[in-house]
Amino acid sequence: GASPAEGSPEGGASKPFAQVMSDVEGRQDQANVTLPFYFICVLHLANEHGLKLEGAPDLGDFTISVDA
Repeated sequence: GASPAEGSPEGGASKPFAQVMSDVEGRQDQANVTLPFYFICVLHLANEHGLKLEGAPDLGDFTISVDA
């Protein structure tokens, strides 16, 4: 398992959405799951758990982190 600093929001870590997608795709059968669905899930989790979503300057990705 990952240590809290590596991947879980409880450890104060941040992770790019693209990396989260890469990690999930490697673990699940994703034939019927779309990128917009994952994005909606991230918005829901951010709202419920106080996560912060911060866009990259080039708007190509965003980072998910704990809103301290």
